[in-house]
Amino acid sequence: MTSENEYLKKILEINKPVLETKQDNSLFEITKVIGNKTEKTIVITFLMEAKDENKKMTIGDISIVDIEGVEYEIDFYKSSKPYPELALNTPIKLTFF
Repeated sequence: MTSENEYLKKILEINKPVLETKQDNSLFEITKVIGNKTEKTIVITFLMEAKDENKKMTIGDISIVDIEGVEYEIDFYKSSKPYPELALNTPIKLTFF
């Protein structure tokens, strides 16, 4: 019974946000940040939930600055779907590698 309770607690924390913010009647949550020293990578997973109907998401002007101050810009127009349509009150998962 104890192991089952621990399992259920872990399931409930799958999408527990590390950080969340609300803007333009939408909810943005960072749910996971994983770093890999060997590969020198960071993976950030977001959930984004629209609170309005007929809303599209646009991601732009994002850059990453490393510890030495070097800035890297991200080109979302190379994405296969740069303007995803959002369903009302349904989170969409975004993962940045």
